[in-house]
Amino acid sequence: MPSVQRVNDLVETTRPLVRRLAEDDELRESLRSALGSAQRVYEGVGAQPSRKGAALKLVSDPELLGELQGAVAELRAAGERARAPQRSSRRGSYFFLGAIVAILFLNPVTGPSLRERLGGLLPGRSTVEFDYGD
Repeated sequence: MPSVQRVNDLVETTRPLVRRLAEDDELRESLRSALGSAQRVYEGVGAQPSRKGAALKLVSDPELLGELQGAVAELRAAGERARAPQRSSRRGSYFFLGAIVAILFLNPVTGPSLRERLGGLLPGRSTVEFDYGD
């Protein structure tokens, strides 16, 4: 059963990172960009028959070297983003709260009584009824 425990430990360790990857668009985009750059580098040096030839091609081709540097920079940025504490988005919370309040105010069942109570709390509200007749 030690292998089952190791798998459980691995799942518990990676769960926050996977959740962060699923929720963080910027992290996902950094990883996607790094992967694209790495693929272009591999395509550029992959046709070489030996490791020495691949290394010489990589060092001699400024475009491939720039792609490799870009991939490394994107991976660094993604790593820093993954290690940084996740910022909570209050904008979504405020939007959700505003939507609930709007629903309560506009609901035909709860709206009139809620508007009446709130109107009674506001200063300067007139109790005079206006007649808009002819």
